[in-house]
Amino acid sequence: MSEKGLLEEKQPNVVEAFKKLMEESLKEGMLPSKFKELIAVSVGLAINCPDCVKGHTERAIKAGAKKDEIAEALAVTLSCLGCPTFPRSKTIEETLKEHNL
Repeated sequence: MSEKGLLEEKQPNVVEAFKKLMEESLKEGMLPSKFKELIAVSVGLAINCPDCVKGHTERAIKAGAKKDEIAEALAVTLSCLGCPTFPRSKTIEETLKEHNL
Protein backbone atom coordinates (compact mmCIF):
# COMPACT_ATOMS: atom_id res chain seq x y z
CA MET A 1 0.00 0.00 0.00
CA SER A 2 1.41 3.36 -0.97
CA GLU A 3 1.76 6.17 1.50
CA LYS A 4 -0.65 9.07 1.11
CA GLY A 5 0.81 12.40 0.05
CA LEU A 6 0.17 15.61 1.93
CA LEU A 7 -2.81 16.60 -0.22
CA GLU A 8 -4.44 13.17 0.02
CA GLU A 9 -3.90 13.12 3.76
CA LYS A 10 -4.92 16.66 4.66
CA GLN A 11 -7.20 17.68 1.78
CA PRO A 12 -9.01 14.52 0.63
CA ASN A 13 -12.13 16.43 -0.51
CA VAL A 14 -10.04 18.68 -2.76
CA VAL A 15 -8.23 15.66 -4.23
CA GLU A 16 -11.55 13.91 -4.86
CA ALA A 17 -12.98 17.04 -6.51
CA PHE A 18 -9.90 17.26 -8.75
CA LYS A 19 -10.31 13.62 -9.79
CA LYS A 20 -13.96 14.28 -10.65
CA LEU A 21 -12.96 17.37 -12.65
CA MET A 22 -10.47 15.34 -14.67
CA GLU A 23 -12.97 12.54 -15.22
CA GLU A 24 -15.70 14.93 -16.34
CA SER A 25 -13.49 17.06 -18.59
CA LEU A 26 -11.86 14.07 -20.35
CA LYS A 27 -14.95 11.97 -21.01
CA GLU A 28 -16.58 11.63 -24.42
CA GLY A 29 -18.44 14.75 -25.47
CA MET A 30 -18.43 17.02 -28.49
CA LEU A 31 -14.74 16.10 -28.71
CA PRO A 32 -13.84 12.42 -28.54
CA SER A 33 -11.82 11.33 -25.50
CA LYS A 34 -8.91 10.53 -27.80
CA PHE A 35 -8.68 14.18 -28.87
CA LYS A 36 -9.02 15.42 -25.32
CA GLU A 37 -6.20 13.12 -24.19
CA LEU A 38 -3.98 14.34 -27.03
CA ILE A 39 -4.65 17.92 -25.91
CA ALA A 40 -3.73 16.89 -22.36
CA VAL A 41 -0.49 15.32 -23.66
CA SER A 42 0.41 18.64 -25.31
CA VAL A 43 -0.37 20.59 -22.15
CA GLY A 44 1.71 18.12 -20.13
CA LEU A 45 4.62 18.78 -22.48
CA ALA A 46 4.12 22.53 -22.21
CA ILE A 47 4.17 22.50 -18.40
CA ASN A 48 7.02 19.94 -18.35
CA CYS A 49 5.17 17.26 -16.38
CA PRO A 50 6.54 13.84 -17.43
CA ASP A 51 4.00 11.97 -15.28
CA CYS A 52 1.16 13.90 -16.95
CA VAL A 53 2.58 13.19 -20.41
CA LYS A 54 2.94 9.47 -19.68
CA GLY A 55 -0.51 9.12 -18.14
CA HIS A 56 -2.29 11.03 -20.88
CA THR A 57 -0.34 9.24 -23.61
CA GLU A 58 -1.45 5.92 -22.14
CA ARG A 59 -5.04 7.15 -21.92
CA ALA A 60 -4.88 8.44 -25.51
CA ILE A 61 -3.70 5.02 -26.69
CA LYS A 62 -6.46 3.35 -24.69
CA ALA A 63 -8.94 5.75 -26.33
CA GLY A 64 -7.70 4.62 -29.76
CA ALA A 65 -4.95 7.09 -30.64
CA LYS A 66 -2.50 5.71 -33.18
CA LYS A 67 1.21 6.46 -33.35
CA ASP A 68 0.71 8.74 -36.37
CA GLU A 69 -1.98 10.72 -34.55
CA ILE A 70 0.27 11.15 -31.53
CA ALA A 71 3.08 12.29 -33.83
CA GLU A 72 0.76 14.83 -35.46
CA ALA A 73 -0.27 16.16 -32.04
CA LEU A 74 3.45 16.47 -31.24
CA ALA A 75 3.95 18.48 -34.43
CA VAL A 76 1.24 20.91 -33.32
CA THR A 77 2.84 21.11 -29.88
CA LEU A 78 6.22 21.80 -31.49
CA SER A 79 4.74 24.67 -33.51
CA CYS A 80 3.52 26.31 -30.29
CA LEU A 81 6.12 25.24 -27.73
CA GLY A 82 9.24 25.06 -29.86
CA CYS A 83 12.47 23.24 -29.02
CA PRO A 84 11.50 22.01 -25.53
CA THR A 85 9.11 19.63 -27.31
CA PHE A 86 12.02 17.42 -28.40
CA PRO A 87 13.48 16.37 -25.03
CA ARG A 88 10.11 16.43 -23.29
CA SER A 89 8.60 14.03 -25.82
CA LYS A 90 11.00 11.23 -24.86
CA THR A 91 8.39 10.11 -22.32
CA ILE A 92 5.92 9.64 -25.18
CA GLU A 93 8.41 7.57 -27.16
CA GLU A 94 9.05 5.35 -24.13
CA THR A 95 5.32 4.91 -23.57
CA LEU A 96 4.76 3.99 -27.23
CA LYS A 97 7.45 1.33 -26.95
CA GLU A 98 5.81 -0.06 -23.80
CA HIS A 99 2.61 -0.43 -25.83
CA ASN A 100 4.46 -1.90 -28.84
CA LEU A 101 3.55 1.05 -31.05
